[in-house]
Amino acid sequence: MIYQIGDMTLQKTQEVFRGKVNDVIVCQDIASSGKVYYTVLIVRDKEIARKLMKLFHAERGKNRFVADYTWKDTYMMVFDYVRERPLEKFFGSEILSLPSCEQMGLNLTVECLAGGIPYPILFLQLKQGQIHIAKDKSIYLGYCVDLEEFSETVTEKDCATLCAKIVFSYIEGMKSEKVTSYKLLEKKLWKGGYQRFTQFYKDLKMASQPLKKDGIIARLKNEIGAKI
Repeated sequence: MIYQIGDMTLQKTQEVFRGKVNDVIVCQDIASSGKVYYTVLIVRDKEIARKLMKLFHAERGKNRFVADYTWKDTYMMVFDYVRERPLEKFFGSEILSLPSCEQMGLNLTVECLAGGIPYPILFLQLKQGQIHIAKDKSIYLGYCVDLEEFSETVTEKDCATLCAKIVFSYIEGMKSEKVTSYKLLEKKLWKGGYQRFTQFYKDLKMASQPLKKDGIIARLKNEIGAKI
């Protein structure tokens, strides 16, 4: 199958996912002089397609969204292709240390903050394991998502709290190394979550700092009993 979208001539090379609402395929731009690949979402649900069009056109240029196109009865969304290196496989299989988990968490939070991805899609990326880790340990997100769970009501709080829970799932077994440092973060997470990614980043950054004899104790005395 070949799709003509603007200056791109996209030839399907792989079907990654087939679902009730959408499919995901990988295409090569055969009009390009090099081997350029894209991830393409083919959306069949017209109402979801309309909502996605509104979301991504408002955020154009801030994420990997390249182009869109209406083809027959479907809405096609084209994104820069990213190599799949799932976090749970390429990071979870390593012998982990607390500092490496903390840095991964900080990198993931920065990617969520800087990626410019609309929250309804970001939530699906996080929930459906579209978190990938490069060889240099940087984090990036993929677009192979099932849109059946799409909801336009998802907020930054939903995404930030889910991000925090994912990071904490890696830290959970090692937090005894700095159990005092993580008391405040854990309390915030399970009481009401995080309203903003910046809040979680700040707390994780503070918790990841090397322990000082009295600093964290003083902070906890001031904050652990406060309303969060």
